[in-house]
This record gives sequence, C-alpha cells and structure tokens, in this order.
Amino acid sequence: MNVKNLTWSIAIAVMLLSGCGAKKNVIYSGTVGDETVVQDNYALLRIYRTSAIHGAGSAIDVVLDSERVFRAKNNSKTTIKISDEGVKFVRTVLFNQVNDELPVDFQFGNEYYIRCSWKSESLLISKAILEFMDEGIGKFEFEQINSINKSK
Repeated sequence: MNVKNLTWSIAIAVMLLSGCGAKKNVIYSGTVGDETVVQDNYALLRIYRTSAIHGAGSAIDVVLDSERVFRAKNNSKTTIKISDEGVKFVRTVLFNQVNDELPVDFQFGNEYYIRCSWKSESLLISKAILEFMDEGIGKFEFEQINSINKSK
C-alpha cells in the first residue's frame, strides 16, 4: 500500500469514527491526537485552501461580515476565534465584488470548517467559492495542509 492510499484510508477511518458530524466541546490543535476543551464563550472558524492547479497563482480574499480575515493561497489555512453567537456571513471577494456567500450560524463550543476553491464557469471565467465542510473531512484536509507545509 503506498502513502497516498494509506492517507485516504486514514481519512475514511477518521470520518467513520467521528460520525462525520460536528463534535461539541472538542477542538484539535493541529497535532494529531492533541485535544483541548473549547471554552463555552467562543466558536472556532477554520478556513483553508488545498493545493490545486486551477487558480494556483491567484489568492482568494475571505471576508467575515465586513472584515477581511484571510487571503487564501494554495495550501494555506487560518483559525479564527468567533466571540459572538448567531449568523455571520463568510464571503469571497474579487475586484471588490462578492463572488460567493455562505451564512454560518455560530454557536459557542463548536468548530466550523470552510474550504475555499475555484470553480470554472466557462473556458475563461472562474469563480471563487466557499464550501461548508463536514468536520471529519474538514479536519482531515485542514491538518493535511499543516503536514504539507512542514515537509517543504
């Protein structure tokens, strides 16, 4: 079994064991197996962009409500502590225009994973998109970025 197949086997096992749902009161610090308790006075928003050939040279600006919080490049990620419960809008912005918008209902003690990527609409036109990811897949992809960056 090669490393790539082993990696996907581990990802599938993580998804099955985690139940592919949001876990309450547990966060992961980025080191496999290292767990700490989430405070009841904030939520965590984890935004990331995996490596892709499509749009590799372009960064995606990510805005939370009206504030730019992240510039997503290939193999990049960030974690944002959300201190207010309720609905907030995560948007991608290119050339001062909103490309995609995702409402997130933040609840304290939870973590949320959002993946940024590009979607081709035609031969010459692409759109920056946001995808709300299940915790099992999101956590796995988020941690893979950490291991990719360490190996460089």
